[in-house]
Amino acid sequence: NCKIDYKVKKINCEICNSSKNTKIIDIISWSQKKYGYMPIVACNFCGFVFQLYRFSKTFYETFYSKYYREKIFKNQNPSTKFILDQKSRGKKLYNFLKNQKLLKKRGNMLDVGCSVGLFLKPFIDRGWKCFGNDPDKAYVEHGVKNFNLPIKFEQAENMKLKKKSLDLIIIMGSLEHCYDPNSVIKKCSVAAKKNCILVLEARGNPQSQSKNYFNHNHHRYYSE
Repeated sequence: NCKIDYKVKKINCEICNSSKNTKIIDIISWSQKKYGYMPIVACNFCGFVFQLYRFSKTFYETFYSKYYREKIFKNQNPSTKFILDQKSRGKKLYNFLKNQKLLKKRGNMLDVGCSVGLFLKPFIDRGWKCFGNDPDKAYVEHGVKNFNLPIKFEQAENMKLKKKSLDLIIIMGSLEHCYDPNSVIKKCSVAAKKNCILVLEARGNPQSQSKNYFNHNHHRYYSE
């Protein structure tokens, strides 16, 4: 039900810039029980799997800020189950990094695509200076209003980060959503201190092999 006629274009591989690719599938999931045309291809040179077509950046800004949750989950507000899951995963992440002896006692942390922002809570409680961003306006507002979290409504490509300022960067299931992942990673690299840790969680095989997983919201599919 978009009222604007957004443009779309073919893109090259985001890894190696090759224009040569092989189509994997034509039909993807648009939302619950709705399917449509959006070719998924694998780069002939490096094997990277991605959506062949890309809408304008303006389209994705509008989609994630206004329509994403409503179209996929039929609700603009996070459920109790979602909140509990974020809290649980945040604790598990902190404990994992601590047990691996990767964490300092405290430092500066960024969560790219933070959603409600509750991944930050275990770190904040232990003295870390944290902040996050997300293009989903309703979820960010929920995190600020209900949990007083230091997060803001922002596209990751628009981040303004201080050079060599971060000790820990987490991108949990968000890089596959970004309009320009190379720009996002470059910004994070510039902001990282010498021994900064990047925790990257991304969708890939074997989940990407199912029809429902190839969907409009995930623009690319990662492998090791």
